[in-house]
Amino acid sequence: LALHTGPMILGGDLNTWSEARLALLREIATRLDLREVRFTDDRRSEFLGQRVDHVFVRGLEVVATRVTAVKASDHNPVEVVLRAR
Repeated sequence: LALHTGPMILGGDLNTWSEARLALLREIATRLDLREVRFTDDRRSEFLGQRVDHVFVRGLEVVATRVTAVKASDHNPVEVVLRAR
């Protein structure tokens, strides 16, 4: 990933159920020049009080975000609409 120079998306269940794991993820994101996507109506799934689903982007504009509460899974789906810069 460090060699890729174009736009990038990193997302999913990244198992950040501890502060240490979240700090490591954010350190990696910083090294890759990724920006964390913020969700205004943030209903992302939690484990041990921590959000575990994340989306990070580089070289793309965030147009819209959405998190849909569901009962069919232990993770609420996240949706991010992106546009090339």
